[in-house]
Amino acid sequence: MSSRPTPAPAPATGRRPAGIPGSELAGPFPVGEYAAALRAQLRSFARVQLIGELVNLRPSRARVYFELRDSAGAIPCAAWREDWEAIVGRAGDSPEGMQVVVAGGCDYYPGSATSSPAFSFAVTDMRVAGEGDLLVRIDRLRKQLDAEGLLQLQKQLPRPLLPRTIGVITGPTGKARDDAATNRFLCRLDEIPETGAKGFWFGAETERFGVFLVRQGERLFAYANSCPHLGSPLDWQPDRFLDRSGRHIICGTHGALFRITDGFCVSGPCAGAALKKAAILCQGDAVYLCDDPF
Repeated sequence: MSSRPTPAPAPATGRRPAGIPGSELAGPFPVGEYAAALRAQLRSFARVQLIGELVNLRPSRARVYFELRDSAGAIPCAAWREDWEAIVGRAGDSPEGMQVVVAGGCDYYPGSATSSPAFSFAVTDMRVAGEGDLLVRIDRLRKQLDAEGLLQLQKQLPRPLLPRTIGVITGPTGKARDDAATNRFLCRLDEIPETGAKGFWFGAETERFGVFLVRQGERLFAYANSCPHLGSPLDWQPDRFLDRSGRHIICGTHGALFRITDGFCVSGPCAGAALKKAAILCQGDAVYLCDDPF
C-alpha cells in the first residue's frame, strides 16, 4: 500500500512572519507559545468553590469528566480517576443529577499538532448540596429501612383491620391530595364479606353520625345508620345489618326490613319510607366516605 510522504516542516527563518497590515494587535505568536501562556494564566487564577448540577458524567481510563450547570451557564470539569473515587467515597453514592459544591481551579491542556486543546475546571474535592443533601439522606434511610425489611410490597405488610392513620404521598396539585383532604377512608373492599355489611361512626356527641356499607359481590351500597322511623341505629350488634336470609337490611329495634339496592322499607312501621343514602368513593380496593355524604 502506498502512502503519501509526510511534508517537511517549513525551514526556520529566524524571524517572525509579518502580521496583518494595519492591525494594532501584537503578534503574530506561535500557537504553542500562546497556548502555554494561556495555560499559565488560567492556572494562576484563584482556586474557588463552584455550585451547580452535576451532569453528563463520563469516566475514562485515567480521568473522569462531567459538566457543572445552572440556569445561567455551564463549565466542563475533570478529575483524576483515583482522586474521583476517593471524592465519591466521601460524598456518598454517584452524585450525577444532584446539586453539588466542587473545589478546584482552572486548567488547560494546550494540545499539540495531533491532539485537540481542552479547558476544564480541575476538581479536587466535592460534596452534595441543597436538594442533593436531602437525596443522599433519603437514600441512606431507604437502605436502612430495606435492611430492616420495611420496604416489602404493600400486600406483604401486616395491616390492621381499621388503620388509625393513613399517609398519602402526592404533589401539591394532585387529585389524591383533594381526595385525602375531603374524603374519609372507611375500609378496603375485602374487609367486608361478599354478602355482608360493615358500620362506621364519626364525630362526637351532637355531631356524631354513623354510616354502613352493604356488599353484594363487587357492588357496594351505603346508607346512614339511622332508622327512618325512630332515628335509632339499625345494627343491634356491631355490623349486624342484614336479616338471617341476607336479602334485606333489618332494623334491630323494631324489625323493619329494607331493600339492599335502594334502602326502601318493604315491611314494618316505616313501610314506604327509605334509608338515607350515603355518597361513597371507591379507588382501587379502598372505600371512602365523601366529604358531603348525605
